[in-house]
Amino acid sequence: MNFAEFDIAERAAFYLGKGFHCSQTVLHVVQYLLGEEDEAALRMMGGFGAGIGGMG
Repeated sequence: MNFAEFDIAERAAFYLGKGFHCSQTVLHVVQYLLGEEDEAALRMMGGFGAGIGGMG
């Protein structure tokens, strides 16, 4: 696989700009790179938005 580093950063910035948390953004980009999509996993990652238990 040959992924452009700029494309990865650009996609991450796009998802962050849409209001996704950092954990959701990372998962979005990884799913894109793998060619897979799992909405349930993205919803679950929303629980990590402020860190585990709001500690981060």
